[in-house]
Amino acid sequence: MSTRLRKHTGGSASEAKGERMEQEKENGLTVEEICRMMKLFDQSSLQSFLYQREGEKLKMSRRPCDAAERSGGAGQGTSYTAEMGQKEKARIPETAVKTEEASSSASAGEEEKMPPKEDARLTVVRSPLAGVFYRAPKPGEAPYVQEGQVVKKGETLGLMEAMKLINEIPSPCEGVVREIAAEDGSFAEFNAVLMTIEECGKDV
Repeated sequence: MSTRLRKHTGGSASEAKGERMEQEKENGLTVEEICRMMKLFDQSSLQSFLYQREGEKLKMSRRPCDAAERSGGAGQGTSYTAEMGQKEKARIPETAVKTEEASSSASAGEEEKMPPKEDARLTVVRSPLAGVFYRAPKPGEAPYVQEGQVVKKGETLGLMEAMKLINEIPSPCEGVVREIAAEDGSFAEFNAVLMTIEECGKDV
């Protein structure tokens, strides 16, 4: 009796395993499988990789810049281009590929990470909140300031409208308006650059 039970149990496990394999085959590639392939591709010296199975296609290739980036060490600066079949596009989250791309961007050189050096004399005026930026007090009237105009500290540079409330934007320093980045009547996100002022008497 025990022998029969073992045979029956073994058959059930085998059938269950077969059903899982058939289900995985029906569902196609999983996110884990794709990530594993991308990792193996990253560790290899291949320039491109193509996987096809029953109408599904996964293609990975290195961008032209990768050859120079990889000279600094294996796996440095590796990025991917993934193309999936129509069924896989609807099923696989985009984060599976974006995560790998973010990792490759993080391995870029320090020079690429460093932001361009700004002129020490320039003061950036940013939006204090999210809202609509106005350069003039009323439509059709002259704007508060123009590029090249000298302004004093505390002088009104423009207006921000948020939730039907108007807020004046004062100049943080005395100087010359060098650039007005925001357009009149445009929506500005919080901390967005509105204009830059070259501060008077400030040493570099």
